[in-house]
Amino acid sequence: VRKEAEWEPVPVPSGHSAPVCDLVWHPSGFCMSVSTDQTTRVLAPAKSSPHWFELARAQIHGHDLTSLALLPTAHGVSIATGAEEKVVRVFDAPSLFLTSLQHLTGIAVSAEGAPLAAACPALGLSNKPIMDHTDLNAVALNADREIAGGKEMSEAAMPVLLALQSTPLEEQLLQST
Repeated sequence: VRKEAEWEPVPVPSGHSAPVCDLVWHPSGFCMSVSTDQTTRVLAPAKSSPHWFELARAQIHGHDLTSLALLPTAHGVSIATGAEEKVVRVFDAPSLFLTSLQHLTGIAVSAEGAPLAAACPALGLSNKPIMDHTDLNAVALNADREIAGGKEMSEAAMPVLLALQSTPLEEQLLQST
């Protein structure tokens, strides 16, 4: 009996699927961009090769994104994004992202005071910071409660509290960055 080879996911080149409207360079050496594909993406140089890769999708929005600004901060990374709906949103990079950034690129950015991770609550449209494991327990408790329509939050919607160990796969970019 011949056993079929199993398919293994591999990282692939990725990027915006529509025009880029704004781009900022972080002084440490990585860049972020926003696009009319309604995403904010983080691109960084790989530590182990001369290539760049998509490290994170910092924001997936319901409107075309038009502007991006790097905010001055004494620690971590903070950005502000604007969309066609005319609302500016501010994001602080979670420490898990900063750990992944350092591990995969060698770029060290202080994570002091940064939230541990972020999660989108049931029926919510924006990520909320998870500052510590107490906040994570609250997210887990809310996941057990029923939400509109009798559905429950799936485990896939729960935040993944692991720093990346290799170039992220598309599934990781969509769910965990």
